[in-house]
This record gives sequence, structure tokens and C-alpha cells, in this order.
Amino acid sequence: MNKRYLILLSIALLGLLCYKPAPLTEGLSYSTALYDVRGRLLRLSLAKDGAFRLPIKLSKVSPYIKEATLLYEDRYFFLHPGVNLFSLLRAFVSTYITKDRIIGGSTITMQVARLRYGINTRSVWGKILQICTALWIEAFYSKDQILSAYLTLAPYGGNIYGIEAASIVYFKKHAKNINLSEALTLAVLPQNPVKRRPIRPTDKRNPLLIEARTRLSEIWLKRHPQDRDKITMADVGLEIYDRSSLPFLAPHFTDSILKKRHPTGNLITTLDLSIQKVIEASTFSYLRDISDTGVKNAAVIVVNHQNMNVEGLIGSGDFFNSTISGQIDGSNIKRSPGSTLKPFIYALALEQGLILPDSILRDVPHRFIGYNPQNYDRSFLGALSARSALINSRNLPAVELANKLNPSLYVFLKKAGINLSHDEKYYGLSLALGGGEVTMRELIKLYASLVNSGVSKDLRFLKGEKLSGGKHILTPQSAYIVYDMLLDNPDVYGLSKFINKRNKRVAWKTGTSFSLRDAWSIGIVGQYVIGVWLGDFMPRSNSNLVGRTLAGPLLFKIIDALKGSNLLKSVNYKRPPDVISVDVCSLSGALPSPYCPHRRKSLFIAGVSPIAPCRIHREVLISEASGLRVCRNTFNTSLLKVSHGAGSSRLIRRVYEFWPSEIAQVFSAANLTLNSPPPFMAGCNNLDTGSAEDMKIIYPLNGSKFIIPLGKSSFIDLKASAPAEAKRIYWFLNGKFLGSSKPSEPFAWQSEVGDIYLTARDDLGHSSSAKIKVTY
Repeated sequence: MNKRYLILLSIALLGLLCYKPAPLTEGLSYSTALYDVRGRLLRLSLAKDGAFRLPIKLSKVSPYIKEATLLYEDRYFFLHPGVNLFSLLRAFVSTYITKDRIIGGSTITMQVARLRYGINTRSVWGKILQICTALWIEAFYSKDQILSAYLTLAPYGGNIYGIEAASIVYFKKHAKNINLSEALTLAVLPQNPVKRRPIRPTDKRNPLLIEARTRLSEIWLKRHPQDRDKITMADVGLEIYDRSSLPFLAPHFTDSILKKRHPTGNLITTLDLSIQKVIEASTFSYLRDISDTGVKNAAVIVVNHQNMNVEGLIGSGDFFNSTISGQIDGSNIKRSPGSTLKPFIYALALEQGLILPDSILRDVPHRFIGYNPQNYDRSFLGALSARSALINSRNLPAVELANKLNPSLYVFLKKAGINLSHDEKYYGLSLALGGGEVTMRELIKLYASLVNSGVSKDLRFLKGEKLSGGKHILTPQSAYIVYDMLLDNPDVYGLSKFINKRNKRVAWKTGTSFSLRDAWSIGIVGQYVIGVWLGDFMPRSNSNLVGRTLAGPLLFKIIDALKGSNLLKSVNYKRPPDVISVDVCSLSGALPSPYCPHRRKSLFIAGVSPIAPCRIHREVLISEASGLRVCRNTFNTSLLKVSHGAGSSRLIRRVYEFWPSEIAQVFSAANLTLNSPPPFMAGCNNLDTGSAEDMKIIYPLNGSKFIIPLGKSSFIDLKASAPAEAKRIYWFLNGKFLGSSKPSEPFAWQSEVGDIYLTARDDLGHSSSAKIKVTY
């Protein structure tokens, strides 16, 4: 029998030795204190139980606090086993026998037992339970662990618990930075937090607080008489704050962290209050200046593209204004991006070898299947360089390029992590002009990739936060060239001219959404990518919501303010090794032919960029006598002399411009004089005129696939570029004649399902073909 009890006792003792209790503060809910990158408090959130409470390690507590707390609460803390019998006896006599005053006699360990486990100590049995729990705590936890738990759990007035939260609320500093005078004030609060709590700054003269603090000061000076000069009494120079003094800064930014990450404790964010104050002052004053436009909401984000730190963020025009839904974070909601996606169409075209940065693109009327895009100004420029088309935000060149991309813009955006809500067929080519939905944060990541070698990286909100290595979404070469193209976009209204003088040029792009609901402006300057949005969270149209005229000025107002505050740095971007500078024809932007009269430098991606020479400038033979072009195939060259600049002769070599028919028509409508060749002399047959290379089907492209609605008639506009001399284009489907059109006009074909072989033939005998597929 005795042996059995001995075994059971041994097992019990072994269990106690192996027992590892959970930390005393485990399971507590904590506040989150968010600081800017320089350690300035942005916001102190409430814990789940509605308290201000922060975790704290004993090593992070000022020595003054530790000693003052022990002197006032439990000076024999390190000597007793959790219960001080002498203090309990004294409390019993004072409370129930002499009735001098009610005192508790609880040790710090006993207070931890009460606070941690919610023990009601007003009854005898509650007191006994508290004592037993304190003895149990002392058996399994060290004195430092117990003191640390007390400094985390202790009440400091109202809903303020723990020394770290109390230090931040009352003295705007961490517990480790509390001085002696402040420590003496904090140490006396837990014993009577309701009556001693300073509610307002003027309540620092609370007589109960002063009385308790004075008593503790006297005790301290008996032990440390040399500290008399360090102690500043509560009514002489000691500044005490309260909860109403807590900051609530960058609310949309801090909300993003609190809602998404659910962290607790002291967190250093990436936000820089200096940047935040600049963009807030600029944005809010700008909104006041444009109040007559009816635009009341704006969102701004400033990201350091070198580390992807979000250093400034505004989510609305006024966080506290419910009439504009101010608590919605405009930087993180889906909106139509307008033309802000165009740079990435050009980047994809560059890396797919479709264009050079100065290649000539068509800005002419064009209708695609199910889509009839227009330019914002409802006009057409005929032909312009890719660089000009991008910075002038011409719609037709962008859509035509997007139609040629393979992989498409949609595939690119999905690869970049843009969460598009529909499939590619739903958007079609409208995606090129803002027909999809993106957030400002997504746009900022895309633009940052232009100066990060084509790598898209996640935004960082917390300092030191580990992010993935990013995702290559563009080649370094195409990203660099598009950035270079955007640098040529002139400043709005001549603003920020001094920035360019300091090598802080701005690469920027604007966007205006369909129905004039969103105005965008995204810029890269110095170390920052800056995004600006203006609009209404309720989708209402406003004729003032135009990117260049409304969002652009705010972007440059912010840039100027950052520059004026010395917050912009010069950043030099290295050109990738495969991007070289080459001569191109000044007019066509293509590699120059021998006939290009003027040349200039342009960027070229070795092994990728197109190498076809200029086809605009061509040399022709002119009859000196008639001034007409000579038939190429009907004259006997052995009988003719060619002039080389001296003396008279029968033929002259001259260089003229040969523009595609639809571009020439736009130029003609604009009354632009072209250096076009003269007509051929009489007697030339069709094969003598024009050039087979000028005859080309430009829509649909060879290999295109179309999906048409089942049971509905769908028309596809067939379009071809023809020599200038051509008067008519004849269209054939699988050898069957469809009809004819002028070279400058599309032919509307009622599509039919199947594998289609299209042929276009001009009246000079030149032809071009394309294979397409049409399905339901």
C-alpha cells in the first residue's frame, strides 16, 4: 500500500517537474502602436477588449519604473514566496480592527493572480483563492516574469493597462525612456487608478495624485538622497497628457495595416510623416482650390521604388467626412485606369519586336470587331512616332498595337498580379483604354517596374518586412525605353521647370476613365513613384475629371512641394547593356535607308527591335522635261542619261515621301503639304506604278481569331494599306469576290464562321492575303 502511494507521489512530482506553464500574459489581447519610419507615433489602436494595452519585456522598462513600482507596491517582492504574511496581518488590523483605513496587503504576485485570472477578492474565499494562486505562480514563474506580467496587466486609469501603454498615453514616450519624475507619477496610479488618473493636462494637479506621488518621492529620497535634484514635482514642469492627445495620423495607411495584418505591439511602419504632411497639405489645399469643379475626393500614394516602401498615403479628401464616404481608401479600390495602362502596351510592343520607340504609328479612323475607339479630342493626326503617340495619349495607335500583341495585354496584367474580374473576351481591346478595373496600388507596382528592371514587387508597409523577390513582367530593356519615352512628356502648365535643371526629370502619364469618372496621374521622379487620383467614390460623371488638366497639376504640386522640402533625391538609371543608341530616320523612326535626308539618335534593343529600313523616303526618276515620273519597266535605260547635279539631262533622281493611303488622306484633310512624288508619265501600265510592298492588309492581321455571338450578325471591318496611286481595293474571301472600297475606307464584311482566307487586290494589280479564323 505504502509502495503504491510512493509511486503515485513520484509520478506527481515528476509531472510537476516536467510541467511547463504558459506565459502569464498568454491569450491577452493587445493594442497596436504604429510609428512612422523615424519613430513618431501615428496611432495607438484599442485591443479587442477595448483597452489600451501593449506587451512589454522587463528589459524594455526604465529602471526608475521598476524600482518605483516595487517601492510603492511591494518592497519585499524579491524576498517573499508570493504572499507577505506581515502585510496581510497589517491590512487585516487596519481594515477590520482599528478601522484606520482600508488597505489590501496584496503583493505584486497576488495582484497578478487577481488581474490575470479575474479573481473576486472582496470575499474571504476569494482572498484565499488569490493567495493560493499567488503561491502557485511563484512555484512556476521567475520573479522577473511575474514583475513583467504585472507591468503588462496593471491598470493606469480608464481603459489604459500596462506600463507601455501608460507611458505612451501620459508622456508620449516608451517605457524604457521614462525619467525619474515620470516614473514616480506612473508608479502610484495602479493602486487607485480611478481617483488618481489625470484626465486632462490640467488635471496634473489632481490632489490625490500629487499626495500619493509626494509620499513615494519621500520614500525614494530616503533610499536615494542624491536624486533630490532629479525629482520634479507634478506641479512644476511635468507635462502629462491623456487619451485625447493620442495622434490619429495617416488613417487610411494605418487602417490598411490594422485590417490586413492584425499585428499587435509596437510596429515601425514605412510611412514618413514628413512626406505625409507634404502630400496632405498639397492635396487638401488643391481640393479647396478646385472646389468649384464639384470634385471633392482624392487619393495619393508615394512609394520609394528602391525598396517599395509606402512613405505617404491619402485615401480620400477627408477621412471624417461621411458625405464623401471619407473612410473609403481610394488607393485600394477598383477603378477604371483610363490611359494609364498605355505605357505597358508600348513596352510589350517593344519587347515583342513590333516597334522602335520612334517608329511611325497610324492615328487614323479604324473600327475593330465590336469596338470603335475614338481619340479624346475626336480628331486624327494621321501618323506620329510611338513616343509622341504615348506621351500625347492617342487612342488609335495604342489600340492597334494592343491588337498585335501576343501575349496580349490581358495576359500581361494577369501575370503582373492584377486581379481582373472578367475573362479576356469580356474586355476585348477596350482594356487598352481603361476598360478594366485596377487599384492605385496595382498601378504603382506596374510603374515601379519601369525603373526596377521590369520586376514587379509588392508594396511594403512595415519597416523590415520581408517581401518576395518580385516577378519579372517586362524585360529590363523595354522597361527602360518606356521610362525614357515618358520622360519626354512635358510638365503641365510649365510647372516644376526647376526640377529638370536638377536632373530630377519626371516620367509621367495621365488617364481619364470612360464617362469622365476618374482622373489619374502617375509620375516617377527621383526615388519615388507617385500616384494621384481624383473623382467620386459614387460613380458620377464630371466633365472636369480629365487626367491632364485636373490630376496632372496636383501631381506636380506634390512634386514641387517635395522638392521644396528637400525630400527628393537624384537617381540615375543605368541603361541595360542590350539597349544601344542607333541612327534612325528623323521622319519614319525606322532604321535609315540611303534616301533619308535627316537622321537622329534613338534607342534600339539588340536582337529584338525591327531592322526593316525606312520605306517612307524613296528615290524616283523624274523626266526633266515633263516633271513626271518615269515608267520603271517601259523605258530603255541605256538610252537615257541621269543627272548627278551638273548640266542638263533627260532624267533626275529625287527623293519623295511615300505615305500609306489612309495616312495620306488624314494629312490631306488637315491641309498638310506632303513631299509626294509626281504622277507617272503617260503610257505606264499598272505594274509600272506603285509598289507591291505598299499593298498590305492591316486588319485583320494574319492569324487573327474572332469569336462572334451565336445567332447574331457581326461585321468585321476589312482594311488594307495601298500605294498612293491606287484608287480601289477589291476584297476576296476564299477566292470569292466580296466587294470593293476606297483605299482609305474599311470594307464592312458580314462575317461567317470558319477558316477564312482573305485577299485584298488594288487596281494596280498588287495584292495581300491573310488567314483568319471565326468561331462562335
